[in-house]
Amino acid sequence: MNKTWTLLVNPASTGYNTETIREINELLKVNDYNTFILESKNAGDITKQIQEVNGFSDFTSTIGGDGTLGEAFKGLQKIKQKTVLCPIPSGAANDLIVNYGLDKDPIETVKILLELAEMPPKYVDLVTFNGEAMGYAATAGLGTHIPPNTDSELKKRFGTAGYFIKAGVDTCRDIGAIMVEKTKAVAEKIPGINHSNIIVPEKSQILDPLFNPYTVTYRSNKLNNCILIAITNAKRFASFDVYPDANIGDGKFEVLLVKNPKNIFSMIQLLDTFANGKLGKIKCEEAITFSTDSFKFELSENLPYFDFDVDGDAAKIIYPDDGIVNTHFEAKVAKQVKCLRR
Repeated sequence: MNKTWTLLVNPASTGYNTETIREINELLKVNDYNTFILESKNAGDITKQIQEVNGFSDFTSTIGGDGTLGEAFKGLQKIKQKTVLCPIPSGAANDLIVNYGLDKDPIETVKILLELAEMPPKYVDLVTFNGEAMGYAATAGLGTHIPPNTDSELKKRFGTAGYFIKAGVDTCRDIGAIMVEKTKAVAEKIPGINHSNIIVPEKSQILDPLFNPYTVTYRSNKLNNCILIAITNAKRFASFDVYPDANIGDGKFEVLLVKNPKNIFSMIQLLDTFANGKLGKIKCEEAITFSTDSFKFELSENLPYFDFDVDGDAAKIIYPDDGIVNTHFEAKVAKQVKCLRR
């Protein structure tokens, strides 16, 4: 009896292409799989759809970006999993390509998955952040608002580079705003100078953590000058191979707390450590990193201007809809998810 393979497609993903979906479907059929295709129309649809197909679909693929995979994890969080999760990357950054050992070409990824489908499935840890499942990352601080705020057309045209373009534009805008702000402050102190026509441009707040670092309290430790918090179960996130040796199914996740660099040289060392997979391997005073299965922490003093970014999408964790600001957080490994990966 032929097995069933369901495709959960996110048409809003950066790399979405109807011809690619058709080719994937044909490739699965040629390999004797009965196929079903479901498209998401709204946020949260993938979460519901994977629960609906869980009972009859042997394999279920999400076709989208990292956020699409995150929706699938939310769907699997509170049910007894029967279907095997098989992500097919189709986003802008697609960190999951590295995390799951796949290919940037969706068709080549399907060929990989077909081979893996003949073997016993592997597992990946499902990490929850304040009770909600995340696909692979929850981050707050310097630059983390870039993914959810980058224009979709920019991502479709430039892919990952679109994020760096957005970051560059925001940084230049904020530096300009700061210069105008300081110029106005000086002008206000000089008699006879008309400063009323000096308008300070609105900032994107990308540099806010550098001027207003956070205080993070965890495990009896207190870090007063934190500019970035990253909770990840990944080899790669933010398009960097930060933890190339990480095992996404070992029952643990990685925590990264970044201190405000003392000077430009410290910043350069930090960027080099981050971008070249050296975290935890060489001494870097600005980076605190460790693996754990549970992590509780509290934020005080300054709070991030933007809320946490979870799997590339803006979350409502610090600033929920009820208007009550949250300052206590907990991440933990809740269960393991059956999947196809290398």
